[in-house]
Amino acid sequence: RRVAVLAMLDPSVLVRIEPERARGLVLAPIAEALPPAVARARAHADLVVAVLALGIEDALARLDALAPSARPDLVILADPATHLLFARPT
Repeated sequence: RRVAVLAMLDPSVLVRIEPERARGLVLAPIAEALPPAVARARAHADLVVAVLALGIEDALARLDALAPSARPDLVILADPATHLLFARPT
């Protein structure tokens, strides 16, 4: 099986990076960037895994708002304020 792994950060993390290191970096909101990234990944992979730097409630709300075909097969949440969580969206 071919597996695609997507890692996404919320644009708010840019304020935590020193300005000279963040210069030129542009992050799209996860809700905007995830569906096309999943579509591109599905074209080449059998399984799509997304690592999202979001809390549980925020991630569930964003994933629930997506069409099932736009959701990854497996989600790993890596919110620095909580524990690492593995989930499979339905």
